[in-house]
Amino acid sequence: MVHFWADVLSQTVAGIFVIKNSYEKFGDAIWEKLRAHPLGSLTKRELELSLLRAAADADLIELRAENLASTCHMPISRAHGYLTDLALREAPLEDPDAVKALVGLLKDSDVVRDDAHF
Repeated sequence: MVHFWADVLSQTVAGIFVIKNSYEKFGDAIWEKLRAHPLGSLTKRELELSLLRAAADADLIELRAENLASTCHMPISRAHGYLTDLALREAPLEDPDAVKALVGLLKDSDVVRDDAHF
């Protein structure tokens, strides 16, 4: 019986420790984002996106429309809008073949001046 309660207590303490680290990670990410820009220069939307990104990175929220809508008390259409904005700001470049193809395309690109189209 003592071992059972010791296991429950250790799991609870470990769970609280993980949650505390998640909140700490969230707070650190927000603080770094705020310090990177002059106070008042970020728009409301950018602040909201920073909060959502930090919460997702800290595993406090899952970035799925239905989850975001229910957790943040917003319509599903607004949740889709936030997810679209997040996706546009942080495009994943994890596919090595896609990155190589992109680099190859950039090497072959021509630089055009603004007045060249006239």
